[in-house]
Amino acid sequence: MCKCRHLVAVALGSLLVGCSSGSSGGGGAARQRSSLLSVTAVPGGRYALASEIQLSGGSLDLQTAVFEVDQVVIEENTGENGGSQGGENEGEGQQEREVRASNSESEGEQENEGGTAGEAEDLVFEGPFSIDIATGGAVLGSLPVYPGTFKKAEIALRLAGDAPLHSIRVEGTYSSMEAGTIPFTLRSHFLQPIQVPIANGGITVDAGAVMPIALTFDLAALFGGLEFATADVEGGRIVIDAEHNVHLLLAFETNLTTFVDCEHEEGR
Repeated sequence: MCKCRHLVAVALGSLLVGCSSGSSGGGGAARQRSSLLSVTAVPGGRYALASEIQLSGGSLDLQTAVFEVDQVVIEENTGENGGSQGGENEGEGQQEREVRASNSESEGEQENEGGTAGEAEDLVFEGPFSIDIATGGAVLGSLPVYPGTFKKAEIALRLAGDAPLHSIRVEGTYSSMEAGTIPFTLRSHFLQPIQVPIANGGITVDAGAVMPIALTFDLAALFGGLEFATADVEGGRIVIDAEHNVHLLLAFETNLTTFVDCEHEEGR
């Protein structure tokens, strides 16, 4: 976790220098994008407190939990903040709207004439990212943004990795009094977009602010309710995929829509 925060601090420092340089050159777009939004993917919930996952009749110890991410989109709703953040007067707001309208031709953005609630600007953190949540997660990056309110994230997965291809790969051991310790591998081809509302109704990024947010993966909850005691063991290993122990795979994939969260990352 400390490594992730150090990397974020370095990335934010570099971007702030870049934004400052762009502003000194008189560029209107650089001056408007006065805020930064940074995104990390980290362990969350009970797994953030303890690496061992307690199950009914046993426990899991995870070595890797890799999510192959194609991109993360942070969706914006600018209706609350409008186009005149940072104390500009009405005339300055109109000038900024004219500059933004000019930029829209190349950036695909649209603002209505009143400057209050046009087409929202979504932030796209382009991958690919190979994120191992079990070992602490990863920094996805930072982007300069217009001040606004961000309410939802969407995670798009991809097939990658060593054959057989997968979107999620988890490896570890299952331990119980009856079975002893058995290694297991879970491979998923889950490709449905994961919709993640941002906690507390969204976050508002003010002009000149740096806002860190975290995608949190509660691995303990993702594996919660999975009955590993019912798994078939082949060659001394539990394999969970589209052909083996499918009931465990389906339970895990169902949990994906519930136990991934997005929130302001406290302490940064």
